[in-house]
Amino acid sequence: MAEQPIRRASLVDEIVSRVQKEILDGRWVPGQALPPERELAERWGVNRTSLKYALVRMEEVGLIRTKHGVGSIVQDVARDGGADLLKYLVGPEEQPDLLFLREILESRVYIAGAFAALAARRRTKKDIVELTGILDELARNVAVPGEAQRMENLFMRALARAGQNRVFVFVTNSVSAAYKLDLATYAEPFRDGEWLERELRSILAAVVEGDEATARYATEEYFQECARRVLARAKQDKRRSG
Repeated sequence: MAEQPIRRASLVDEIVSRVQKEILDGRWVPGQALPPERELAERWGVNRTSLKYALVRMEEVGLIRTKHGVGSIVQDVARDGGADLLKYLVGPEEQPDLLFLREILESRVYIAGAFAALAARRRTKKDIVELTGILDELARNVAVPGEAQRMENLFMRALARAGQNRVFVFVTNSVSAAYKLDLATYAEPFRDGEWLERELRSILAAVVEGDEATARYATEEYFQECARRVLARAKQDKRRSG
Protein backbone atom coordinates (compact mmCIF):
# COMPACT_ATOMS: atom_id res chain seq x y z
CA MET A 1 0.00 0.00 0.00
CA ALA A 2 1.34 3.44 -0.94
CA GLU A 3 1.99 5.94 1.83
CA GLN A 4 0.42 9.40 1.72
CA PRO A 5 1.48 10.91 -1.63
CA ILE A 6 3.91 13.81 -1.64
CA ARG A 7 2.16 16.93 -2.91
CA ARG A 8 4.58 19.78 -2.26
CA ALA A 9 5.56 21.82 -5.34
CA SER A 10 9.14 20.58 -5.32
CA LEU A 11 8.93 16.80 -5.38
CA VAL A 12 12.68 16.36 -5.42
CA ASP A 13 13.21 18.55 -2.34
CA GLU A 14 10.38 16.80 -0.51
CA ILE A 15 11.74 13.33 -1.27
CA VAL A 16 15.19 14.34 -0.03
CA SER A 17 13.62 15.88 3.07
CA ARG A 18 11.63 12.74 3.83
CA VAL A 19 14.59 10.39 3.43
CA GLN A 20 16.79 12.68 5.50
CA LYS A 21 14.18 12.73 8.27
CA GLU A 22 13.90 8.94 8.21
CA ILE A 23 17.69 8.64 8.46
CA LEU A 24 17.82 10.99 11.44
CA ASP A 25 14.89 9.16 13.03
CA GLY A 26 16.78 5.88 12.73
CA ARG A 27 14.54 4.22 10.14
CA TRP A 28 17.55 3.88 7.87
CA VAL A 29 20.95 3.39 9.50
CA PRO A 30 24.44 3.99 8.05
CA GLY A 31 25.48 1.12 5.81
CA GLN A 32 21.89 0.02 5.09
CA ALA A 33 20.64 -0.14 1.50
CA LEU A 34 17.49 1.76 0.59
CA PRO A 35 14.69 -0.32 -0.97
CA PRO A 36 14.61 -0.59 -4.77
CA GLU A 37 13.51 2.51 -6.69
CA ARG A 38 10.21 0.94 -7.74
CA GLU A 39 9.30 0.18 -4.14
CA LEU A 40 10.18 3.69 -2.96
CA ALA A 41 8.22 5.29 -5.81
CA GLU A 42 5.14 3.25 -4.94
CA ARG A 43 5.51 3.91 -1.21
CA TRP A 44 5.59 7.68 -1.64
CA GLY A 45 3.31 7.99 -4.65
CA VAL A 46 5.90 9.65 -6.89
CA ASN A 47 7.16 8.89 -10.36
CA ARG A 48 10.50 7.19 -11.02
CA THR A 49 11.94 10.25 -12.76
CA SER A 50 11.48 12.49 -9.70
CA LEU A 51 12.87 9.74 -7.50
CA LYS A 52 16.00 9.39 -9.66
CA TYR A 53 16.66 13.13 -9.46
CA ALA A 54 16.17 12.96 -5.70
CA LEU A 55 18.66 10.10 -5.37
CA VAL A 56 21.25 12.12 -7.29
CA ARG A 57 20.63 15.08 -4.96
CA MET A 58 20.90 12.86 -1.89
CA GLU A 59 24.26 11.56 -3.06
CA GLU A 60 25.48 15.11 -3.72
CA VAL A 61 24.68 16.22 -0.17
CA GLY A 62 26.06 13.08 1.48
CA LEU A 63 22.90 11.21 2.47
CA ILE A 64 23.57 8.14 0.35
CA ARG A 65 26.24 6.58 -1.84
CA THR A 66 25.38 4.53 -4.90
CA LYS A 67 27.17 1.20 -5.30
CA HIS A 68 26.89 -0.67 -8.57
CA GLY A 69 25.04 -3.93 -8.08
CA VAL A 70 24.13 -3.04 -4.49
CA GLY A 71 21.98 0.09 -4.64
CA SER A 72 21.77 3.28 -2.59
CA ILE A 73 23.65 2.92 0.69
CA VAL A 74 22.79 5.20 3.61
CA GLN A 75 25.75 7.27 4.80
CA ASP A 76 26.62 8.59 8.24
CA VAL A 77 25.39 12.20 7.93
CA ALA A 78 27.40 13.30 10.98
CA ARG A 79 30.55 12.21 9.14
CA ASP A 80 29.69 12.75 5.47
CA GLY A 81 26.85 15.29 5.34
CA GLY A 82 27.48 18.74 3.86
CA ALA A 83 26.12 22.21 4.57
CA ASP A 84 23.46 21.78 1.86
CA LEU A 85 21.66 19.38 4.21
CA LEU A 86 20.63 22.33 6.36
CA LYS A 87 17.65 23.19 4.22
CA TYR A 88 16.20 19.70 4.62
CA LEU A 89 16.41 19.52 8.41
CA VAL A 90 13.33 21.57 9.32
CA GLY A 91 10.40 22.12 7.00
CA PRO A 92 8.51 25.43 7.18
CA GLU A 93 5.35 23.63 8.29
CA GLU A 94 7.06 21.95 11.25
CA GLN A 95 7.82 23.31 14.70
CA PRO A 96 11.61 23.61 14.92
CA ASP A 97 13.57 21.21 17.06
CA LEU A 98 15.00 23.38 19.85
CA LEU A 99 18.34 21.56 20.02
CA PHE A 100 18.95 21.89 16.30
CA LEU A 101 17.75 25.51 16.36
CA ARG A 102 20.24 26.24 19.15
CA GLU A 103 23.01 24.66 17.07
CA ILE A 104 22.11 26.73 14.02
CA LEU A 105 22.08 29.93 16.07
CA GLU A 106 25.38 29.08 17.76
CA SER A 107 27.06 28.38 14.43
CA ARG A 108 25.89 31.72 13.06
CA VAL A 109 27.61 33.53 15.94
CA TYR A 110 31.06 32.18 15.20
CA ILE A 111 30.87 31.86 11.42
CA ALA A 112 29.62 35.42 11.03
CA GLY A 113 32.23 36.72 13.48
CA ALA A 114 34.97 35.15 11.39
CA PHE A 115 33.85 36.51 8.04
CA ALA A 116 33.20 39.96 9.55
CA ALA A 117 36.83 40.06 10.71
CA LEU A 118 37.99 39.12 7.21
CA ALA A 119 35.71 41.78 5.74
CA ALA A 120 37.39 44.39 7.95
CA ARG A 121 40.76 43.27 6.57
CA ARG A 122 39.88 42.92 2.89
CA ARG A 123 36.87 45.14 2.16
CA THR A 124 37.04 47.36 -0.89
CA LYS A 125 35.42 50.72 -1.55
CA LYS A 126 32.83 48.87 -3.62
CA ASP A 127 32.00 46.62 -0.65
CA ILE A 128 31.60 49.61 1.65
CA VAL A 129 29.27 51.30 -0.82
CA GLU A 130 27.16 48.14 -1.12
CA LEU A 131 26.95 47.56 2.64
CA THR A 132 26.12 51.21 3.31
CA GLY A 133 23.42 51.17 0.65
CA ILE A 134 21.78 48.11 2.20
CA LEU A 135 21.67 49.75 5.64
CA ASP A 136 20.29 52.97 4.16
CA GLU A 137 17.51 50.90 2.59
CA LEU A 138 16.98 49.16 5.92
CA ALA A 139 16.60 52.55 7.60
CA ARG A 140 13.74 53.38 5.24
CA ASN A 141 11.98 50.12 6.13
CA VAL A 142 12.96 49.77 9.76
CA ALA A 143 9.34 49.64 10.92
CA VAL A 144 8.48 46.72 8.61
CA PRO A 145 9.79 43.52 10.26
CA GLY A 146 9.64 41.35 7.14
CA GLU A 147 11.53 43.88 5.07
CA ALA A 148 14.04 44.49 7.87
CA GLN A 149 14.68 40.74 7.99
CA ARG A 150 15.27 40.62 4.24
CA MET A 151 17.68 43.55 4.33
CA GLU A 152 19.62 42.05 7.23
CA ASN A 153 20.07 38.85 5.24
CA LEU A 154 21.35 40.86 2.28
CA PHE A 155 23.75 42.73 4.55
CA MET A 156 25.23 39.56 6.03
CA ARG A 157 25.68 37.93 2.65
CA ALA A 158 27.39 41.07 1.33
CA LEU A 159 29.60 41.08 4.43
CA ALA A 160 30.63 37.49 3.69
CA ARG A 161 31.52 38.40 0.12
CA ALA A 162 33.58 41.36 1.37
CA GLY A 163 35.82 38.87 3.20
CA GLN A 164 36.86 37.47 -0.20
CA ASN A 165 36.83 33.89 1.00
CA ARG A 166 34.69 31.68 -1.22
CA VAL A 167 34.33 28.94 1.39
CA PHE A 168 32.69 31.39 3.79
CA VAL A 169 30.48 32.62 0.95
CA PHE A 170 29.35 29.08 0.07
CA VAL A 171 28.65 28.21 3.72
CA THR A 172 26.73 31.47 4.12
CA ASN A 173 24.72 30.68 1.00
CA SER A 174 23.76 27.27 2.41
CA VAL A 175 22.75 28.73 5.77
CA SER A 176 20.80 31.46 4.00
CA ALA A 177 18.95 28.91 1.85
CA ALA A 178 17.84 27.06 4.97
CA TYR A 179 17.01 30.29 6.78
CA LYS A 180 14.72 31.50 3.99
CA LEU A 181 12.64 28.33 4.21
CA ASP A 182 11.58 29.18 7.76
CA LEU A 183 11.75 32.96 8.19
CA ALA A 184 9.08 32.98 10.89
CA THR A 185 11.26 31.04 13.35
CA TYR A 186 13.99 33.70 13.16
CA ALA A 187 11.71 36.75 12.98
CA GLU A 188 11.70 37.93 16.60
CA PRO A 189 14.79 40.24 16.49
CA PHE A 190 13.34 42.14 13.53
CA ARG A 191 10.42 43.45 15.56
CA ASP A 192 12.88 45.93 17.07
CA GLY A 193 14.02 47.80 13.99
CA GLU A 194 15.88 50.60 15.75
CA TRP A 195 18.01 48.12 17.70
CA LEU A 196 18.67 46.16 14.51
CA GLU A 197 19.86 49.19 12.56
CA ARG A 198 22.07 50.36 15.44
CA GLU A 199 23.76 46.94 15.73
CA LEU A 200 24.39 46.56 12.03
CA ARG A 201 25.79 50.08 11.73
CA SER A 202 28.25 49.32 14.54
CA ILE A 203 29.42 46.27 12.57
CA LEU A 204 29.76 48.34 9.41
CA ALA A 205 31.72 51.06 11.25
CA ALA A 206 34.29 48.51 12.41
CA VAL A 207 34.56 47.07 8.89
CA VAL A 208 35.04 50.54 7.38
CA GLU A 209 37.76 51.30 9.94
CA GLY A 210 39.48 48.02 9.19
CA ASP A 211 39.21 47.00 12.86
CA GLU A 212 39.10 43.21 12.70
CA ALA A 213 38.75 42.58 16.43
CA THR A 214 35.86 45.00 16.85
CA ALA A 215 34.13 43.73 13.71
CA ARG A 216 34.30 40.17 15.03
CA TYR A 217 33.17 41.18 18.52
CA ALA A 218 30.28 43.35 17.31
CA THR A 219 29.05 40.64 14.95
CA GLU A 220 29.25 37.89 17.54
CA GLU A 221 27.44 40.06 20.10
CA TYR A 222 24.73 40.83 17.57
CA PHE A 223 24.11 37.18 16.72
CA GLN A 224 24.23 36.13 20.37
CA GLU A 225 21.44 38.58 21.14
CA CYS A 226 19.50 37.40 18.08
CA ALA A 227 19.88 33.83 19.34
CA ARG A 228 18.60 34.77 22.77
CA ARG A 229 15.49 36.42 21.31
CA VAL A 230 14.78 33.65 18.81
CA LEU A 231 15.12 30.88 21.40
CA ALA A 232 12.97 32.73 23.93
CA ARG A 233 10.19 33.06 21.37
CA ALA A 234 10.56 29.43 20.20
CA LYS A 235 10.28 28.15 23.79
CA GLN A 236 7.23 30.33 24.36
CA ASP A 237 5.56 29.03 21.20
CA LYS A 238 6.39 25.45 22.19
CA ARG A 239 4.74 25.90 25.59
CA ARG A 240 1.63 27.34 23.99
CA SER A 241 1.32 24.52 21.48
CA GLY A 242 2.13 21.81 24.01
